Amino acid sequence: MGATASSLDLICHHVDLYLCYLTFFSVICQHLHLSLAPRKKFEVIDKALGGNAVKMINLKAIMNVSWLASTENAISTGASSLWWSVDVLMVSYPSNYIYPSRTMTAAVHCLRAVEGPRLPPKKISKWLYWFILSFAILKHFVTALYLAAQIIIMVLADASQLRTARAYAINAVIAVFAIVLCLHLGSLVKYITSWKRQKHGKTIAKASRLGSFLVQIRYMATSPRLVLGFNTIELICQSYEAYQLSKLLVDPRLVILYVILVALHAIVVPSFVCMSHTTKTHQLLLGWASSLLSFGLCCLVHFYGLILPLLYYFLVDHWLSRSPSWNARYISYIRYNFVTSLEELVAKTVVQLGSIIALWRLVANVNVAISVRYNTDHGSSSASLRRFTNKRLLTVYWICCIGWGLVLLSGLIGAFSPPCPAVCAARATPLWSRQCHCSYVHVNCHALGLPLDSDVDSLLRADELGSDLLVLQISRFDLSNGISTTTLGQFQSLSFMAIKFTNISSWEATLPSSITFIVVSYGRLSQVPSALQNAPLPPAWQIINRLYLVNLSLSVLPRLDTLDLHYITLAQNNFPVLPPIVNDAKSHNIYVDLSGNSLLHSPWSLLKPGRTVYLCGNPDEIPPDSLDPKLRASYLAKESAMCGKPCVPSCFPHMVGDHECQLVCFTKGCRYDGGDCDEYGLDKAL
Repeated sequence: MGATASSLDLICHHVDLYLCYLTFFSVICQHLHLSLAPRKKFEVIDKALGGNAVKMINLKAIMNVSWLASTENAISTGASSLWWSVDVLMVSYPSNYIYPSRTMTAAVHCLRAVEGPRLPPKKISKWLYWFILSFAILKHFVTALYLAAQIIIMVLADASQLRTARAYAINAVIAVFAIVLCLHLGSLVKYITSWKRQKHGKTIAKASRLGSFLVQIRYMATSPRLVLGFNTIELICQSYEAYQLSKLLVDPRLVILYVILVALHAIVVPSFVCMSHTTKTHQLLLGWASSLLSFGLCCLVHFYGLILPLLYYFLVDHWLSRSPSWNARYISYIRYNFVTSLEELVAKTVVQLGSIIALWRLVANVNVAISVRYNTDHGSSSASLRRFTNKRLLTVYWICCIGWGLVLLSGLIGAFSPPCPAVCAARATPLWSRQCHCSYVHVNCHALGLPLDSDVDSLLRADELGSDLLVLQISRFDLSNGISTTTLGQFQSLSFMAIKFTNISSWEATLPSSITFIVVSYGRLSQVPSALQNAPLPPAWQIINRLYLVNLSLSVLPRLDTLDLHYITLAQNNFPVLPPIVNDAKSHNIYVDLSGNSLLHSPWSLLKPGRTVYLCGNPDEIPPDSLDPKLRASYLAKESAMCGKPCVPSCFPHMVGDHECQLVCFTKGCRYDGGDCDEYGLDKAL
């Protein structure tokens, strides 16, 4: 009693020691609340503190310390046992808080007698810690790369690309993604630092600041209110993203994979959380499941489905943008990738934050498990879960989550069941939809077995194909008068249109405002369609940034410098001279192909830094000496690689394998145009 009284006298002179007592007292109260009656609890506490429990209670009532309530709540709720709480308390307080050792020891001995024998410690194997830390570093690194690529794509996108993607509040979206990127980079630096500290033998259990941090993160990891509440919000946002993905993507493999991951998250994570008895093993499994599933949903699926193909496009094969099938696949993905509404911004942000929090929980569980000296498998999370809700309500929540996962999986079955017309080359599969949602239509009379003079309008009906058409290609068709305004008006999402190998001789129509890419090749046009003959050009054409008029025997062209064109292909025509086709004030990094014309005076003024100009096969294809020496040398180097040594006359090297079918290259000597004509069903020459 003398030692205890001495300790209490010391408390009266040092308020900081009172705080230490009070926190320890609150931990004991919270623990005993689970197992002892109130009177018995008070008797044990009073005995443990040498008959001074009343003093402690009164002192707690008059001390208004804001941080104490949150600390004791975090410790008592997140602790796996009382002994874990005591140890975390020891590593959480700064060194200037002196432990009244004899009184605390008496309390501990008294409580041990009530609680029973202490279980021996169970250590987390070191290889598991290193494995989880390595996974955390990898996940943060890969996700940071993905977010950085997202930001770069949004920053570099021009006005027409943003319009095609229907981007919403692009600056705000970039700012949000940058914040999430910083969170990943900060966590990455922290884990790498932890790796180095562990490698040099510095244990985190000895760091008081880290101990306090672990308490808070452990509370986030095991608090049933936070886990179940955030899991519900995260599941709603993941389901929203799954539906948007299924509504836009034409790759069924990615849609199936994404929906399965969301369904697994709906089934597996609540199953671990709602277990009647949880251990550290269950907590680790919960962290693993949540981290892996969120990693796939927020990053891996999109990294494989979009980022890698775009890197291949930018770095290896930039001609892919000419391919209708490639455009159908990735215009839709880019539209999904860009944020198009406020609710989509919220959903994408929650999915990204969910991935970070899941990883924080996983690492925190392991860190706490190896940082405390007394570890037991008597988890408190399930008991705390029963404390804030009843078992029946918890069972209902678990059943609802499993049911929702099964509903998502059943939505895939219904989405693939409705057939589409034969002209549909690629389709989206919105969940629970019973209609055709065609994204790419290719009307090829040869492939369909139809007469050349068939009515194209009867094949393009929105009630059969859906109104979300992105890419339209018509080939080997009569189509003498083009496509009517009424037919095109059904598809207000149309972005890419190609008319190839037809008998088109005139075309008077109004294009949808969504059009950004037009290809007309191998037709019977003697002049540019009337819609382009007006001066100035009609407003509907102002949205176009890519124009392909190939092998049409054109000799007259209106001025195109009022358009913001980035890709201009006027190859295989009969232009002796050209009007202005480039607006120097608007267009900088552009591509111009004027190969195979009859230009007597080539437009050398087009040569500027950052531009690519091809003049292969023209009478005037050698730049004059008066041209800037650097530009002249650069052009001659490209001209030698792209125009030299044609495989057959007029088939230059850059025309083979450029995803644009050129009949002049469709020979055995040119490898049948590198496979560019395969989808049109042309007969190969013997």
